[in-house]
Amino acid sequence: MAIADPSDRFARVLLGLAVGDALGWPNERCSRVEKRILESPPGGFPLWEMDRVRILPGEYSDDTQLTLAVARSLMSPRWEEHLSTAELPFLLRYQRGAGRATLEAARSWARGVPPWLGVQGYVAAGGNGVVMRIAPHVMVGLVSGDLEGTLSRVFRDGLMTHGHPRALLGALCHAFCLWFLGVQEGGYEDLRSALVARAGTWGRLREEDLPPGWFPPGWDLGRYQLEWESVLDAMLVQVERMSLRWGPMEGLGELGGVGPRAGTGDATALSALFLLGLHWDSPLEGLLLASRLRDGDPDTLASVLGALLGMRHRNGWIPEGLRGVQDQECLLRTAAALGSGDPVGAARELMGSSVEGQWRPSPIGEIRSLGTRDGLEKVQTRLGQTLYLVVV
Repeated sequence: MAIADPSDRFARVLLGLAVGDALGWPNERCSRVEKRILESPPGGFPLWEMDRVRILPGEYSDDTQLTLAVARSLMSPRWEEHLSTAELPFLLRYQRGAGRATLEAARSWARGVPPWLGVQGYVAAGGNGVVMRIAPHVMVGLVSGDLEGTLSRVFRDGLMTHGHPRALLGALCHAFCLWFLGVQEGGYEDLRSALVARAGTWGRLREEDLPPGWFPPGWDLGRYQLEWESVLDAMLVQVERMSLRWGPMEGLGELGGVGPRAGTGDATALSALFLLGLHWDSPLEGLLLASRLRDGDPDTLASVLGALLGMRHRNGWIPEGLRGVQDQECLLRTAAALGSGDPVGAARELMGSSVEGQWRPSPIGEIRSLGTRDGLEKVQTRLGQTLYLVVV
């Protein structure tokens, strides 16, 4: 079943995702960086500093950056090649808070080596760097009505940076939840029931999509299948146990959204699903709760939840004070391209023709300079995304 009014729905998904990211990023704890809130207006985005670099109100982190990188890849004739050889290596120049597994994989791709061959511990990477970025695959799939193709793309995308079933199953679970909200009219319990009933669809190990020679030393299909099934079984038990009688922190503790498992792909997907149900009819309250967690991964949980809320709710749930998220016009253009049925052609039309001398080539498409800030070059892509490039 294809989705109705795709561009409008997808705009809400991307806006919800970016708003959650921008709200949660200042609250993300990291021992490696120093953060300081400078201004925090009620009902709006804060102005803050990270290692003395000023972060303007509404600016987002790697969650939205990676989502837009995947979206640009889907606007390319060969999305996998573009993501692995252009987007991930170029991410190293502008990323804002990307996780270790994603950065190590990006460095490996920059050397021309797939991470399963070039990154030690790749198969142990179970973080939420995949679940945060896969919404564009679901959008394209909803237009065509192809769930199987969507799940295949999500899985193949995930393999580019992460090898552990926690990362991949978390992304597949989130993709199915987004899909269900896009095509079904049921409630939260219907979604939870469908997630269990159709685990054989979203939760199977897609052996046919594994690249040749993918298994690292010490691993084979049999061992990996056992690990995959163990993670899947545990997720399904948690979905069946999930109760809206739990208080927010009790539920997040049970599901791993706070505590030592926070930041894994499976815990992020299930925690977002729980908060979606808990705040089925109070979306802003749920998004603010996720973004303010101190013992978790607030920007990613809020962005993943924001995508679900955007697919679930119509316009109006994001208040005026939060509509000034960074690159809003870019998010709307991206949603229009992904909802067009021809992302490659739509992106070409939206970007128009360049003006000689104003734009310069880059691995991810033409960009133009907007000056410098804090020693970084501020640039804009043809669709309107703002990047702060390390000068090389």
